[in-house]
Parts: sequence; structure tokens; C-alpha cells
Amino acid sequence: MIRDFETGDEAALKAVIRESGLFSIEELEAFDAMIEAHVPGASADFWCVEAEGAGAAWTAPEPMSGDVWNLRFLAVRTDARRRGLGRALVRAAAEGARQRGGRLLLVETGSGPDLERARALYIATGFAEQGRIADYYAPGEAKVIFALPLRLESA
Repeated sequence: MIRDFETGDEAALKAVIRESGLFSIEELEAFDAMIEAHVPGASADFWCVEAEGAGAAWTAPEPMSGDVWNLRFLAVRTDARRRGLGRALVRAAAEGARQRGGRLLLVETGSGPDLERARALYIATGFAEQGRIADYYAPGEAKVIFALPLRLESA
């Protein structure tokens, strides 16, 4: 079951972020500070968690874009991978952004072989690749940008 982040979920959320292996010590400290400062329902950001603490996602509005949101974080504990939780978290994050007025959801990831499964997940959940910025993360490691429409524009 995936639900909105609630007070009391902080430790499980931090554990998922740490275990993901995606972030440096400095980035982990920044996540810790954001989580401690986050008051559920009090900001535009949307965090969702798997009820047993196996995964989490975070979406936030893009500054100066109006109704574009960004899936800034998605992770599933290693012992819970390959069971559809990533897809469910992407769907929940997209729905959370849509319910908050989002028209378009972006996600950015790297081009390296270690992120091949992440890119496949985004494509499988309806995202389309929009572009690449060469050598963004490191020489030879591009930033890959995906977008998912959240609602149809009225004619």
C-alpha cells in the first residue's frame, strides 16, 4: 500500500534513501534536513511512501513553470525490488502531482549502464525521453530528461 508521507515515517524514509546507494554523504545530509523540515500537508511538495517502508518517491513543483512538476526522488529497498513497487510509486507520485494541479511531470536520470533499469521503468510507466545533456554528471555521463503528461489540455 502506498500512501502520503506522515509524521512518524521519517526513519523509514531516511533508511530507503540511504540504502538506495544513489547519493553522496553530503546529499544524504541534505535529504535528512529536508525530511526533518517537511511538515505533511504544509508544503507544495508531495512525498509518498510504501506503508512498510520499502520505497518512497518525492515530487515537487518546478519553480517558475506554473504547473510542471519534477519527480526528484524514487527508490525501493534492494530486498523489495523487482516486485512492481517502483511502478506503483511512479503512479502514486504522478497522481499526487496531478491532484495538486500538475500538467506535466519530469524526471531526470543518468545515462550510465547502472541506471538502465531506471530509464526502462520511466518508459514503461509512460514517460517519453525529451533530451540529453552530454557530460552533465561526469565526462561520458549524460543527464536524460523524461516527461509524462498528467492531464489533457482542453481544446
